Amino acid sequence: MEGEKIQFNYALELFNNSSTGQFIINGKGTVLKINSSFTTMLDKKDAEELLKKNFLDFIIEDDRDIVSNALEDFKNNLKNSETVNIRYRSSKGVFWGKFHFDRVKAGNSYLILGVVIDINSEMEFQDSLLEAKQAAEKSEASKSIFLANMSHEIRTPIHTVTGLTELLSDTNLDSEQTEYVTQIGFAAKVLLTLINDILDFSKIEAGKLVFENIEYNLYETILNSVDLSALEAHRKGVDVAISIDDDMPKTIVGDQVRLRQVIVNLMSNAVKFTHSGEIILTVNTVNKSDESAVLRFAVADSGIGISHEKQKRLFKAFSQADTSTTRQFGGTGLGLSISSSLVQMMGGDMKVESKEGKGATFYFEIPVTMGREKNLPPVPPPRENLKALVVDDNIKVNKIFSDLLRAWNYNVVEVYTVKDALSELIIKATTGDPYDLCFIDQILPGMDGWQLASEINSNSLIKTTKTLLMSLKGKGIEESKMKLLGWFQGYLTKPVSREELFKAIEELYSRTLDMDMVNSKPDDEIEELETLVDEEDDDDFMEPLTFSDHVYEQLEELYPIEDGNPRSVFGKQQERDIITTVTPTPKVEVKKEKILVVEDHLVNQKLFKIILEKSGFDVSVASDGKEAVEKVKDGDFDLVFMDCQMPVMNGYDSSKEIRRLGYVFPIVAVTASAVKGEYEKCIRAGMSDIMTKPFKKEDVMASIDKWLHSDSGSNMLFEYDKALERFMGEKDILLEVLQPYIENLDNNLLELKSLNSVNDCVRIREVAHSIKGSSLNLDICGLGRAAEALEDAAYNKICKEIPELVSGISY
Repeated sequence: MEGEKIQFNYALELFNNSSTGQFIINGKGTVLKINSSFTTMLDKKDAEELLKKNFLDFIIEDDRDIVSNALEDFKNNLKNSETVNIRYRSSKGVFWGKFHFDRVKAGNSYLILGVVIDINSEMEFQDSLLEAKQAAEKSEASKSIFLANMSHEIRTPIHTVTGLTELLSDTNLDSEQTEYVTQIGFAAKVLLTLINDILDFSKIEAGKLVFENIEYNLYETILNSVDLSALEAHRKGVDVAISIDDDMPKTIVGDQVRLRQVIVNLMSNAVKFTHSGEIILTVNTVNKSDESAVLRFAVADSGIGISHEKQKRLFKAFSQADTSTTRQFGGTGLGLSISSSLVQMMGGDMKVESKEGKGATFYFEIPVTMGREKNLPPVPPPRENLKALVVDDNIKVNKIFSDLLRAWNYNVVEVYTVKDALSELIIKATTGDPYDLCFIDQILPGMDGWQLASEINSNSLIKTTKTLLMSLKGKGIEESKMKLLGWFQGYLTKPVSREELFKAIEELYSRTLDMDMVNSKPDDEIEELETLVDEEDDDDFMEPLTFSDHVYEQLEELYPIEDGNPRSVFGKQQERDIITTVTPTPKVEVKKEKILVVEDHLVNQKLFKIILEKSGFDVSVASDGKEAVEKVKDGDFDLVFMDCQMPVMNGYDSSKEIRRLGYVFPIVAVTASAVKGEYEKCIRAGMSDIMTKPFKKEDVMASIDKWLHSDSGSNMLFEYDKALERFMGEKDILLEVLQPYIENLDNNLLELKSLNSVNDCVRIREVAHSIKGSSLNLDICGLGRAAEALEDAAYNKICKEIPELVSGISY
C-alpha cells in the first residue's frame, strides 16, 4: 500500500507541476481536478474556483459540439482517446488549444484525463495564410477580369486599324502610299501578337490554359507553320528549309493550335536574329509504336548566336539575350517562355544549343498519340530515272532539296556556283549524257539564277536540259519577268515540299508531251489554224461590241458619258468606231438581303457598313442592344452581327430578348473577349455563332455564306468529293459508313417528330447534336447546320421555334 501511495503522490506531483495544461473530468464533463498551467491559461488565480464547473463552460459556443461528441463516444465506449483543435475562453480573450482526451478506467466507472497545449500562434499563422490565399485568389480573379476587359478594349481599336487598312489597300494607291499602308497593317499585327502573348502568359501562370485533344494532320501543320515565317525570312535574303523523316506519322491526336504556336514562335525568333544564311526546321521520329511516338523538333539558324551565360535566362518571362535599352531586336521576351511552357504541358522540355556568333538550335521532344494515318504516304516519282543538277549556294539547303530527288532514285549532283553549273552541264552534254533537269536557285553569288538560265538558253549544246527556278517568297516581280522571257520551264517557291516538287515535274513533262503532239500535227491542220488567225485580223470579221445594262452602268461610273458614248482612253472617234451600239437588257429587281449591324464603336460601324454595302447587302445599324431590339421589331432582317460589349443593353441580353420575341434569324456574336467559355456564353444567350475581333472582310463573308448562302434545296445535299477526300479516297469505307448513318438518321427523325417541344428539350437537343455531328463529318452540311439550329433552340428552350426547325430537318 505504501508503494501505491508513493506512486500516486508522484503522479499527482507531475500533474500539478506540468508545463502543459492538464485536467480531469468525469463522463458528464464536470471538472474534478485542474493543474496550475491550465489555470493560468484560463487566466484564473485559484484552481479551486474552477472545480465542479462544467468543462464546456470554458469552450466557446461554436466548438462545444466537438467536445460533446467526444464525451458521448467515451460514454458509449466507442473511443478511448480523442485529439481536437478547439478554442477556449479566458478573461483575456479567445485562444486556440490542442486538446487530447484519454478515457481512464476508475473502478466500475471511468474518468477522462485531458492535456492542452497552446497553439494560438500556429492557428493565427494558418489564418493569415488562408487570408493571403483568399486575397491571392481574389487578385487572380480580378487580374483575369482585367485582362479580359483590356483585351476587348485594345482589340477593338486594333480591329478598326486592320479593317480600314484592308479597305484602304483595295483602293488606288501609289507605291509610297502602299508602303505606308503595309507598315500600318504590320504594326497592327505586331500589337495583336503582343496582346495574344500576354493573354497566353497569364493563362499559363494561372493554370487555366486548356489543351484540345483532336486528330489533325501533322504534316500540313508543319508546312503551314513554316510558311507563316518564310516570307519574312526571304525578305531578308535568308533561306528556309524543312527536313522531315519518312517515319513521321501524318496524323496525330493533340492540340494543333498550340503545336503550331510553338513552331511559329521558334521560326519567328530565328528570323529575327538571322541576317544571312539559312533557317532549317528538322522533324525526326525518335521512337514509334502502333499507338504512340516521340517526335523531335529542331529549329536551327545561322544567326548571331547566344552566349552560354545568356542561355540560362532565355526561357524566363520578359527576358531576352540582349536586355539593353539600345537593343537591336524588339519583342516582349514572352515568346520563348510561352513556347517552353507549352512544350512542358505537352510532356516535353525545350533546350537550346548555341555559341555566340555561330547560330542557335532550339529543340524539344514530345510524346504524341498516333492518329489513323500512322505514316506519311509515299509520293511516287513523277518520271523514272531522271538526271538532275541542283544549283544552290547554300550547302545545307541544297542537300535537303537534293535528298527529295534522291528519294525517287534520281541521279543528283549538287553544285554551288554558276561557273560549276555551266561546267557540269557542258561536260555531261559533250559526253552524250546530258542532264534532264536543272534546278536553279534565284539568288546565287556573282551571277544569279536568271543569268544562268540565259546562258543555258543561248547554248545549243545544253539548252535541251529543262530548267526550273527556285525562288523565294515575295520575289514575284522578278519571277514574272522571267516567265515572260520563257527561260524556265518550271517554277518552285522555297521551301519546296515533295508534293510541290512532284507537281512541278509532272506538269513540266505533261506540257512537253502536249507540245510534241502539236508539233506532230499534219500540215493541213496547222494551215487551218493560220487561216483562223488571218480571219480574226480582218476588220470585216469583227462584230459590234454590245454590253448589258450592268456592264454599261459600270462603264458609266468609271468614265462620264458624252453623246451616248463612254469617254475612254482611246478618244471619241475611236469610241464611235468601236462601240457602235449599246443594247440594254431588262433590269431584274433582286431583293437585297437585309443585315443589321449592332455596334457601339462609330468607326467599326462604318467599317462594317462599307464591307457589307460593297458586297451588295442592305445594311442597318444600331448603336446598342436596346436600339437593336427596336430595329428588329420594325425590320425584316436576314442576319444580325451583334457586338457583345455595349452600353444601355449588351449583346447577350439583346439576343435573349430578340429570341424571346420569337425571331429565328441567325445572330453572329462579334467579340474581342478572350475569356474562356465565351462561345458557350454566346450560344446560351441565343446567338448562333461567334466572330472574333479583329476580323477581316473574308471573315464577315464567311459568316454570311455559312448562315445565309448554305446549300439550297434538300438538307441532304451530299458533298461527295469532300467526303471521299476525308476518307482518303476509300469509296468502300465511305459507303460502309453511310449505311448505318442513314439508318440512325431515320430513327432520329422519327424520334424527333414524336417528341414534345415543351417538355423534351433535353432529348431534342441530344438527338439534334447527334445528327449535327454525324452529318458534318460526312460533309452533309445543310442537314448538319439545320440540326445545329435545332440544337441551339432546344438548348435555349425557345419552344415556338422547335416545331418549324424539326420540320426543316428532312431528306
